[in-house]
Amino acid sequence: MQGIVLQACSSCWLSMSSSCSEEVASSSSDRYRLISSLSHAMVQERLDQMIRERQEGSRHVDHQRREQRAGYDHDQT
Repeated sequence: MQGIVLQACSSCWLSMSSSCSEEVASSSSDRYRLISSLSHAMVQERLDQMIRERQEGSRHVDHQRREQRAGYDHDQT
């Protein structure tokens, strides 16, 4: 969906008349803010995903260690 929004805004920006430099400058600024905001959201989402994956990996390793210890303790008795 983010790509669609960016594409739609790009189309609007490109279709604007360049006769009014203030209007173009304002649109360029708005476009920059939009791209910056979308980029930030995408980076934040990726960081959140990496954190979740790392936490899930840690839980999996902890679970394996507990199972190994339980098996080791069981073998010793």
